Amino acid sequence: MIKRLRYIPLWIVLVAALVMAGKQLAIRVPYEEANRAVEIALEYGDLQAIAASCQMETLQLVAEAQDWGMTTLVLLDEDALAPNADLLTYAKANDLMLIPQLSNTLAAKGYTDVQATLYAALLLPNSSKLFFSGYEAYGWGDDEAMLSAAQILAMAGHPLGIVEFLGEQEGLDYYLAANRYQAIRIHPGYPYDTREELQLAVTDRSVRILFLKPFKHMDMTAGNELASLQQWITQTKTDLLEKDYTLGKAASLPVVGVEFQPFLYLSAGILAAAALLFAAWFPRVSEPLLYAFALSALLLASFCYTNLWISGYLLLEGMALLAAIVFPTLGLTLYQKYLRQWHNGPPPGRATQLRTALLGMLAVTALTLSGAILGNALLSENAYLLAARSFRGVKLAYLLPLVLIAAYWLWQQTEHGQQLSRLKERLTWKTLIVGIIALAGIGFYILRSGNETGAVSGFELWLRQALDRFFGVRPRFKEFLIGYPVLLILPLLAWQPAWSFLALLLAATGQVSIFNTYMHLHTPFLLSLQRTGWGLVLGSLLGLIAFLALTWILAKVKPKEENNQPETEPESEPNATVKGTDQHA
Repeated sequence: MIKRLRYIPLWIVLVAALVMAGKQLAIRVPYEEANRAVEIALEYGDLQAIAASCQMETLQLVAEAQDWGMTTLVLLDEDALAPNADLLTYAKANDLMLIPQLSNTLAAKGYTDVQATLYAALLLPNSSKLFFSGYEAYGWGDDEAMLSAAQILAMAGHPLGIVEFLGEQEGLDYYLAANRYQAIRIHPGYPYDTREELQLAVTDRSVRILFLKPFKHMDMTAGNELASLQQWITQTKTDLLEKDYTLGKAASLPVVGVEFQPFLYLSAGILAAAALLFAAWFPRVSEPLLYAFALSALLLASFCYTNLWISGYLLLEGMALLAAIVFPTLGLTLYQKYLRQWHNGPPPGRATQLRTALLGMLAVTALTLSGAILGNALLSENAYLLAARSFRGVKLAYLLPLVLIAAYWLWQQTEHGQQLSRLKERLTWKTLIVGIIALAGIGFYILRSGNETGAVSGFELWLRQALDRFFGVRPRFKEFLIGYPVLLILPLLAWQPAWSFLALLLAATGQVSIFNTYMHLHTPFLLSLQRTGWGLVLGSLLGLIAFLALTWILAKVKPKEENNQPETEPESEPNATVKGTDQHA
């Protein structure tokens, strides 16, 4: 019992950190849930082209598009700086919102006065936002122009638009820092856009302006222009209203950030988990030394935060990366240690194995989820919530837990390095083949990680859409199809080194995927929590089916193996012949 009570102070610190994470999220989550207004925008130039093709007045098409559901008109460069007078009159009379979009080619077009240019754009009627076109923000390349523009934007208080998937827009970070990351995410039309993609942009990626592009993702063949435009606008409006969003003026999130006290508590929890992991790997290390290590690391992180020895964002991401490595590894390490105890006695019954599997899956997942919540709360800054900055340790967060878990498994096979000969005995051809399969799977797994995962098959796309429609959010495949089911059958493979190694790595991919879900900071927190919950439910059901199926298979295979064993003849007593010979003599 005394042994079980070791490291209680570290667990208490971890719980206290989770309480602080809850307080931090309690500030942010209500803002995320209340931010439900979405704008449907089209570019004035596109409507001009469609109107000319259909031989109608542009303002007539603008009015029809507004009746269909369009809320906003984007004015590019000259259309914003020298706007059509009739359009301005219509916008004022009909509450049509206008958004200027400025490119970095304005100076070449004669608009060299930064102050006059920005004031002309910002003073448009019904205008409260501004964004840039192309890969360079307005003023990029001219330091004086950018300084003047940043001051004007900061004083105006207008949110800036962040165009998703565009890549880095040079100079945008400078302007965002000037206005304290008051911004709104914009999804522009792409050739691959579908109805479902527009919905996901709003629900999963916190986009609040859907910038439809008729000549990129609509049918603009002669005679179909108006019907296609109406279909896209009306179906987008319908989808948004069905998801309980409203059409109206999009607003940016209030400024949120991580102050010193939350940083201290959250970092303490992460470092406590790191100390627990170290204790699990090296149980002979004394407790005072572990506490000294955790406290020293916390003091160092605090000095870095207060004295700006390291960039604030780099420090936050470094602590989040540590959490991403430590928590999935800690959960599976403790689970391995528990299952290892079964090797010292007879195999437990199936009921005990099932109970252990269920409790083990919940305990491991709870630890991983705790780390994910700490990491998510730690990065509760507008820059991350708007995806202006992203968690840069994604690949390491995927790879290092798998490496550490595999290393610990090998460490266990050699009794903590003391019997290396045992490892040679276990490294059979079967183990080698399983290892190659595992490495290939890990490589594919890492390539598919991150925000951009490459091409998706038609079946996978269909399945994603079906899950999203049924559950309201799509659980991650790596979790409910692989991670949870394999974690549930792990106790059945405790006596099969090669298969238990492969199962352990597959279970680890699911746990790492859970953590990675919460590193998509632009996804609302409650949506990520819902995704995890449905993944756990589906994964548990599939895991129970896999557990019962594997139990039945093992019950059938074991008697066959026993029947196929060759019979051995009883050894004759060596003294029998001698004794008989003596008698005959």
